[in-house]
Amino acid sequence: MNRNLIIMIAIAAAVVIVAGGLALALSGKGEKGGPEIPRIDTFPDQSYTLETDGPVMVNDGQTMFWPIANNGSEVMLVYSVSVFVTWSDDEEPPAWRVTYVNEPDTFDAFIDLNSSAVNVSARTQATSSTGSLTTTMNLQANPGVVLGNGQPNWTFPASGQADPGQNDTLYLSIRCTAGHIRSTMPGHVIMYTDRGDEIEVQLTIKYKLIPQDVFEYWFIGEGKGM
Repeated sequence: MNRNLIIMIAIAAAVVIVAGGLALALSGKGEKGGPEIPRIDTFPDQSYTLETDGPVMVNDGQTMFWPIANNGSEVMLVYSVSVFVTWSDDEEPPAWRVTYVNEPDTFDAFIDLNSSAVNVSARTQATSSTGSLTTTMNLQANPGVVLGNGQPNWTFPASGQADPGQNDTLYLSIRCTAGHIRSTMPGHVIMYTDRGDEIEVQLTIKYKLIPQDVFEYWFIGEGKGM
């Protein structure tokens, strides 16, 4: 066989092999023909609202926590968390105590997220003494990550709890500073000490759920930074 023909056949074979390898890499398949790794934007946006099932008492100087767990085995990418809190500070001094007024109860709402898996942390706060407050944590550019815990359903402590518990990745905390019924005269004598107030909470999460292997590829492994 002509030597030049042999060289040309060898070159053509090499080109075919290289092209095939490149196509395999771009398809996201491994050497063993593994499944293609889908992009994050192929997973649907989802929204879920959690709320207390009735008024929850928060005492003066107390902080209550609502940890937000991601159930199931998939990873939750958190894009925003919005909170709406309401209360009614209805204590009133007796009509004959004209120099006494009810100081308003003040509430602070904090949303905290700490995704150690991808080094993402965020916090937002709102304060109000008017009977309601809203606050939103927006993470569109850099979503937070809450790993799954294998449970079948959402868990949300509707009555709150005294600490974040074992889930300290994403949680809402609300603190109360109660206003007392106090004299407007010099000395500001307290007639009635307000012990706190009952609140109701509505919390909405916008997120995506992705499989663990997809999370590892795009956030930790070969696809990170692509």
